[in-house]
Amino acid sequence: MKRLLCFLLCMLFLPVISSGEESIPADTLVIHFLDVGQGDAAIIQCGGQTLMIDGGDRDSNQFIYAYLKDLEIEYIDYIIATHPHDDHVKGLATALSLCNAGTVYSPVTEYDGDGFRDFIKKLTERNLHITTPHRGDVFNVGSATVIFLTEPQESWDMNDQSLMVKITFGNTSFIFTGDAAWEAEQDALGSGIDLHADVLKLGHHGSTTSSSQAFLDAVHPRYAIISVGVNNKYGHPADETLLKLSHMYVSVFRTDKHGTIVCTSSDGVNLSFVITKKNGKW
Repeated sequence: MKRLLCFLLCMLFLPVISSGEESIPADTLVIHFLDVGQGDAAIIQCGGQTLMIDGGDRDSNQFIYAYLKDLEIEYIDYIIATHPHDDHVKGLATALSLCNAGTVYSPVTEYDGDGFRDFIKKLTERNLHITTPHRGDVFNVGSATVIFLTEPQESWDMNDQSLMVKITFGNTSFIFTGDAAWEAEQDALGSGIDLHADVLKLGHHGSTTSSSQAFLDAVHPRYAIISVGVNNKYGHPADETLLKLSHMYVSVFRTDKHGTIVCTSSDGVNLSFVITKKNGKW
């Protein structure tokens, strides 16, 4: 019954947002899964600190800028560029045009792509540098703990080099996967790190290249988030992926259907979700 009530709450639309950092209690975690079309972007707030994971593509620049302004974020303590593909990093340059930042993580320091070049240019302007993390590295965002799950190898496909992280807040947990596919999932499965999580941000927009059954079984999420563009040309999310989630009784949220999805936990036990109107507009 508790899960049903939570799911019904998820179906509500909010007309207004007022989520400045000062309005979030110190013991509350808020995760914004942003509707950036066929891309990925998330903002995590806890204890007065902010983590941004990916930033969507160039088409989402204005939305990213406005969203950060609405949240009254002027400093991003941590940035994770999961991998250097344009649909994940172009919006990070926009974020850095508005906000200064602390530690910046990426699996690579060089990549031949317009989005990553713009990202590097903004880092240079801010006198920031990239830290390449290792599996098991940990940092804190307020009272939430973030751990890197994989050890990307240069020989892997770039999607598989995506930085995968698990965020733990009290007894709740979340896994972010970027575009990680089979190779990275296998690496995570062999890491010895507990992969169980309440919320899984599905890899590669719900593609068949990600979300292997073995990985889903290990994570065993209650909720899945799929960041995907409306009527995208790739057919994401794949029917096969949705069927796997259905068989596991996972509640699915999709940015193409629900817009931006905001998940909150105030006690480290219960989760509540609020969805927006389409196109990420409150």
